[in-house]
Amino acid sequence: QRLMFANNGFGDQITGANCPGPHSGYGCCRSNGHMAWPKVVQAMWMRKDGGLAAVAYGPSTLRTTVGGREVVVKTVTDYPFGDTVTLRIVKGGGTFPIFARIPGWDAAKDAGTFRKFERNWQPGDEIVLAFSPKVVTEKGIHDSLAVRRGALVYSLKIDAETTALAAPTNRTGFPIREIRPKTPWNYALVVPASGLAARFVPAGDLTGNVFAQGRVPCALKVRGFRTDFGCWGTMRPSLSARANEPPPSPIVRTAADGPDEELTLVPMGATQIRMTLFPWTTPT
Repeated sequence: QRLMFANNGFGDQITGANCPGPHSGYGCCRSNGHMAWPKVVQAMWMRKDGGLAAVAYGPSTLRTTVGGREVVVKTVTDYPFGDTVTLRIVKGGGTFPIFARIPGWDAAKDAGTFRKFERNWQPGDEIVLAFSPKVVTEKGIHDSLAVRRGALVYSLKIDAETTALAAPTNRTGFPIREIRPKTPWNYALVVPASGLAARFVPAGDLTGNVFAQGRVPCALKVRGFRTDFGCWGTMRPSLSARANEPPPSPIVRTAADGPDEELTLVPMGATQIRMTLFPWTTPT
């Protein structure tokens, strides 16, 4: 079954394409789709109360002036794939506050606020933030569940097979590709009354493009099983590129369903084709 028909530039020529390109009435996608990263970097640091405020975290280096003195701050982190952030003064200094944002999902009492650190900063000084994210579920359509840990929403890891249907042309410079799943995806989660049990697999090698197809920057291990309940696993008749909506949960498990398996969930942004809203049932 086809989960997604990835289209880059010829949406007006393909029925059922769900990635509209510049010639299907959505020209802004090609121009604006890549702007998220520059905007994040641009907004990582701001000024606050005569000092600096760390607003968004990621590996970066800030070069600025505070009180007329040059200051260089290096952020060393695997965030959002890891849970520790180090803000290191590598040049300059002086007495001023540094405010570090504590995410609202953190277990700390001051979650959702800025934590203030003030001293006479010198090169080599560090602020180390160790966040404590929990695995939580959030309800979607038909009481299906999305799984989130900290800043990331997770999707089922589905092995994909990509086929080029047309070569790039002078018109767009983009090929047409079809992406199909190579592994099953019609799973339901097993969710005890105490909540979803999940094991976090920390980030490994994060060099290069962590969102490249097949990369797993970090993962969650959860329990689930394959099921065809409520036509889960089939396509919408009106749009072959989309699966049917998850059946209303909790679903009824039957003898035809598969055994419990350990499922691998990966950050949603690291998937080419994705299943993010899961039907679920309670263990028997």
